[in-house]
Amino acid sequence: MTGQRQRRAPRQPHYTTAGAVFVVALALIAVFVALQFRGAFVDSVKVALLAPRSGLILEPGARVKLLDVQVGRVGAVEEVDGYAKIELDLFPEQAGSIPANVVASIDSTTVFGAKYINLGLPKDLDEQPISTGDTIDSRNITPELNTLFERLTTVLEAISPEDLNATLTAISDAFRGRGKQFGHTLEQADSYLNALRPSLDNLQQDLVATAEVANVYAEVAPEFLASVDALTTTGSTVVELKEPLDQFFLAAIGFGTTGSDLLRQNERSIDLLMEQLRPTSELLEEYSPEFACFFQGLDKARAYVEDVIGGTVPGFNISATVLAGDMPYRNPRNLPQVAAGGGPRCGELPYLDIANGPAKYLVTDTGVNPYAASDRPAQLNVLDFMLYGIPGGLR
Repeated sequence: MTGQRQRRAPRQPHYTTAGAVFVVALALIAVFVALQFRGAFVDSVKVALLAPRSGLILEPGARVKLLDVQVGRVGAVEEVDGYAKIELDLFPEQAGSIPANVVASIDSTTVFGAKYINLGLPKDLDEQPISTGDTIDSRNITPELNTLFERLTTVLEAISPEDLNATLTAISDAFRGRGKQFGHTLEQADSYLNALRPSLDNLQQDLVATAEVANVYAEVAPEFLASVDALTTTGSTVVELKEPLDQFFLAAIGFGTTGSDLLRQNERSIDLLMEQLRPTSELLEEYSPEFACFFQGLDKARAYVEDVIGGTVPGFNISATVLAGDMPYRNPRNLPQVAAGGGPRCGELPYLDIANGPAKYLVTDTGVNPYAASDRPAQLNVLDFMLYGIPGGLR
């Protein structure tokens, strides 16, 4: 029909364009989620951590913990001058509570587990909080599998595998079937260590003192060894002279037996003698303090006398004159008198001061007084004195 309108064909949708837009949208969403997960859209406090190495399985996004609480993430890991430089992105709300002198270590939950940064608080906390641009210097990381293999290789180089295998086999045989006993032993050791813990300070002091004593022993060791060597010579001499030594001991036993018999037979006499010597001994004990000064003064007087007689040359050089003698003995005036007392007295002994004249004379109650008045005549006739003696005396 000429007047009939012709119908249009249905429009086909463009699936290729829609699919491409959908894939691009998914990629953008994934990138956005990844960036958000890594904190790209969150302001953070960026801190550098230096370590000998970062270890295995420490990647960007790893957790940063303080007291087992996550306070940030690892931003990047790179090598700088032979050290591992790890960039830490700390949460701003948590960074204000972290001191600037915080310490860090790289730990893991297991040997093969992922690494994380473990922050620790020092004993003396810094008042200033950590801020962007600060650096944490860490030297401790958890031992890893490659470290274990490295140490094991060093051990195997020093010890042959056969010897190591034999040793491990012996240890395994020793522990086989004794697990409970070993566990009980560990429990007892734990209890002993807990009981010993309060005494660790004293133990440390004892160890320090022991070291000092050991140093003293080390210093005197040569003299001690020389003494031991001398004792060895003495012992050899005793062994060589054992027969004369036996004879000496037998003689000593005989002497002791004879002395015992002698003392037993004279026991009463000796007891009486000791009893009679008691007053004399008590008097000597009372005056014993002056013995030392007397003999010391006598020794000093000897030194002065040696100067007078010319040292040790025999003989004396004396300038003498004739003086009148003492008055004749009269009874009962000149009877002996022993009534002095007063205890020990040294006077100026043992130091003699010759320059100041003779020592002071102490008059005692013994009937002798050189300073008392005398009835001796002032002048004597020499001839009368030589023929008849002192005037007034017996003729």
